[in-house]
Amino acid sequence: MKQALYFTANWCGPCKVMKPKIQALNLPIDFIDVDTNPSQVETLGIRNVPTIILMERGEVKQRMVGNNINIETIKQFFN
Repeated sequence: MKQALYFTANWCGPCKVMKPKIQALNLPIDFIDVDTNPSQVETLGIRNVPTIILMERGEVKQRMVGNNINIETIKQFFN
C-alpha cells in the first residue's frame, strides 16, 4: 500500500504555501504536525519542515524536503 506523509508545523511559512498545493492533489496524504507528533518525527528522522515521505509497504521510497518537494513526483508515485 502506498502512503504519503506530509510533515508540517503551524509556524512554518513554507509549509503554509505548500499545504494547499498538496491538499489539491486529492491523494491519500497524511498531514502530520511535528509539534504534536514527536514520536513519529523522531522515528522517521524529520529534521526540517515541510517534509514529504513517500512510503510503500512500510518502507521509505523517497523523501522530499523544503523547496525540493515536487508535486509531479508525488502524483507519479500514486499512479
